[in-house]
Amino acid sequence: MFAEIFIKKNIDQYEDVLFVFTSIKSMKILRMNIGTNILEKNNVLLDSTNVFFNYAQEKNIYPTIVYLDNGNVNRVEYISPENKYSITQLMDIYD
Repeated sequence: MFAEIFIKKNIDQYEDVLFVFTSIKSMKILRMNIGTNILEKNNVLLDSTNVFFNYAQEKNIYPTIVYLDNGNVNRVEYISPENKYSITQLMDIYD
């Protein structure tokens, strides 16, 4: 739920960030929580076939921040209780 709140508050501020929703259990609930207007933005991707969802990954329930460097994955961080400041660090990059 934290990721959904963050996106609702900040999506227009981070136009060069791609927000990917994966492992979607109910499109109807996602639309109610996020809003259709947000889901239709150019920087939102709905991963309905779970290309980005990794069942083997222990932390797959947490929102993930993937940092790119020249189009290559540079670092991956999970927004979890162990790493609760990762979203703040991401926001600091854009300030």
